[in-house]
Amino acid sequence: MTIGVLLGFPPVAVAVLTGYISSVGPCFADMGYDLKTGWIIRGKSRNPEHEIYGRKQQVFIEMLGAFIGIIVVMLFADMTLKDGLIPATSTVFATTAQMGSNMALLKELAIWAVPGATIQIIGRKYMFGVLLATGLLINNPIYGIGVVIAVIIRKIIGDEFMNCRDAGLIAGDGLFSFFSSLIKMLM
Repeated sequence: MTIGVLLGFPPVAVAVLTGYISSVGPCFADMGYDLKTGWIIRGKSRNPEHEIYGRKQQVFIEMLGAFIGIIVVMLFADMTLKDGLIPATSTVFATTAQMGSNMALLKELAIWAVPGATIQIIGRKYMFGVLLATGLLINNPIYGIGVVIAVIIRKIIGDEFMNCRDAGLIAGDGLFSFFSSLIKMLM
């Protein structure tokens, strides 16, 4: 998005491209992890017949999940937008897309790129900068700070101890966030 803005692309084109990439990129990355996990669980193709059956089941479940996602969006999109629960990422992307014509915004981006890059360099493979920015982009800074703290604890305790526990913590956080947002929308 930033490169498109700096090259002078029209804001609408930058917004559409950014929206498309933001929508499908994480979905395809997640599906890739799902498929690889299935391949590992099935024994890394040791039994070709079992592997083919498992792949078919995974594709079916992925399509079912997409269908359920569409239904959920149809049911809750209006409530979410009416209650002003628009993700902060939308605001950030819109502001950045308009940045090409506003030198003050471009200067602000350049200033905040320095601490972001510094945090990312400090975190190296743990991607502290990305994790912290994620918390800021979803309009929940404590989430980003919490993830950074969790990574620090993982570094102290060790990766092996935390491998399974990470997934449980993330699932619990996701469920809590979903249901608390749902309750806010309904009340």
